[in-house]
Amino acid sequence: MQIYEILFLALLGWLLSRNWNLAEGVRFRIFMASYLAWRVAIDFLKPQPLVGGMNLIQWVCVVALAALGLLWAKDLRPHRAESYEHADA
Repeated sequence: MQIYEILFLALLGWLLSRNWNLAEGVRFRIFMASYLAWRVAIDFLKPQPLVGGMNLIQWVCVVALAALGLLWAKDLRPHRAESYEHADA
């Protein structure tokens, strides 16, 4: 199992090290989403107690992926310009 994870992380690291023009923090988010999805997929091969069809690590990864997705969706929304009136005192 560890060799698969090493190979996956090496490939992911190589792909993310390419000179892509990404906004700040996007490369880290891609890494986190990829690694969490990998853990959800690979942990089906491990004999562990299941809760609702997945083990606890998988559930945590699913929750983390959902939170990451919500953050990404929030960042993709257009920002509204809010005007504040400053009172001169």
